Amino acid sequence: MAEEFNLGSINVTAKGIKPMANTDLRTIMADAYKKDWDLINAFTVEFLGAGITNICNDAGLDPTHLAASINSSIISVDTPQFNSQNIETYMGGHWYINNGRDEVYRFSMTFRDFNNLSLYRLFTKMYFKQRQKYFDYVAFTVILSKAVGLNSFSDGRKPTTDKKVFQFDETLIDSISQLQFSNNTEAQIAEFSVTFKSAKPQWAKDVNLK
Repeated sequence: MAEEFNLGSINVTAKGIKPMANTDLRTIMADAYKKDWDLINAFTVEFLGAGITNICNDAGLDPTHLAASINSSIISVDTPQFNSQNIETYMGGHWYINNGRDEVYRFSMTFRDFNNLSLYRLFTKMYFKQRQKYFDYVAFTVILSKAVGLNSFSDGRKPTTDKKVFQFDETLIDSISQLQFSNNTEAQIAEFSVTFKSAKPQWAKDVNLK
């Protein structure tokens, strides 16, 4: 790491990160105005690999139907919370701490459904079918991509390309939420969530987190 450099109004040194001296509000706002702020709604999801094809074929489902339905129905994605088992020992009047093994990487997606709960029934069939097969046969890959080149706070540019944010390899469906029916409303669309677990999450540029 270089001894010192700056990011607009922020000065980064070997001793830490701090605002540059004599930085006024106008400079800070100008820097903020130039940033490509990330919008949380500009994303797509892909289900790939032989595992997803095998599950769909065994369940009598059309893999292309799944692919077409996912992004038109998805509401949100919650990426894994990365945490590990704690290693904590108190010895000689001092705490010694470190991180142990990572917990299983779980992430979830929430969908709105259509056509007599077709998406919910599709994921439910996939869930039960994967329990009947070996892991290597049913594990699949999920890719989360995000549109880049967005800066609606300045020049209103549109997305220039999609960049992969996460790639979840060796993934299984972990759980499917309940459906809630209610007579208190006449216009609410059915929603449900699917939780997945992955053995090998990766960052963009295929840098393995493990």
